[in-house]
Amino acid sequence: MNIDGWAETNGPSPATIDGISQTAQITRLGAEGRYILAPGEWLWGSLAWAHELEDVGAPVSGELTGLFGLSAPGAPLGQDWMEATVGARHDVGAGGALTAAFTLNTGGSDVPNLSGDIGLSWQF
Repeated sequence: MNIDGWAETNGPSPATIDGISQTAQITRLGAEGRYILAPGEWLWGSLAWAHELEDVGAPVSGELTGLFGLSAPGAPLGQDWMEATVGARHDVGAGGALTAAFTLNTGGSDVPNLSGDIGLSWQF
């Protein structure tokens, strides 16, 4: 992740924030399975334990314009968590596929995270 620095010029507290840069290195150990319903159509699931190699996130710094400097250490990262995904694929013909999946992440923070995605792909 790389975010360029920016300046807040409006509002009650103009500020300049320095750029932020961080690389996440994550290892995963798990298994994935697939159940074929028909040619081009299947259900799948995966279960993995993930580990982030860094202990803390990127620090943030800047200046409250004309007043004083700002500095905050990087936040502690959720070092270990479990990821569970279930999904389905449906063939839409002529090289196309519709997919949907839900992923639950838990253990890396105080709040479990549920996310979903829908995809449409086409071969050409």
